[in-house]
Amino acid sequence: MNGTGDFVQGLLTALLGTGGLSGLVVLGNAIVKWRSGRAARETQRNASAVNQMADAVARAEKAEDQRDAADARRRKVQEYAARLRRQLIEIGIDPGHDPSDDTTTKKE
Repeated sequence: MNGTGDFVQGLLTALLGTGGLSGLVVLGNAIVKWRSGRAARETQRNASAVNQMADAVARAEKAEDQRDAADARRRKVQEYAARLRRQLIEIGIDPGHDPSDDTTTKKE
């Protein structure tokens, strides 16, 4: 053989001998997937999973925002009730028993 042919043959032998064969197998599998359309289906499935994860994160963030808003409203109502109670006491009216946590919150 000539010098170039020997070089190419030696290079192929070296590549295939050092694990290049597994690279060719992976490349072959990729070509088969591409030809059969399986690669496109896998890409679509992965994109769907990413979209589902993003939707789940968005729902969780929305639920957290709603919880925070409900907590803020509850604190405002409690503060208002405390102010009214104090005003009743200041003008000499007995507002009745002091509500405890037992009667103002639900136990589950």
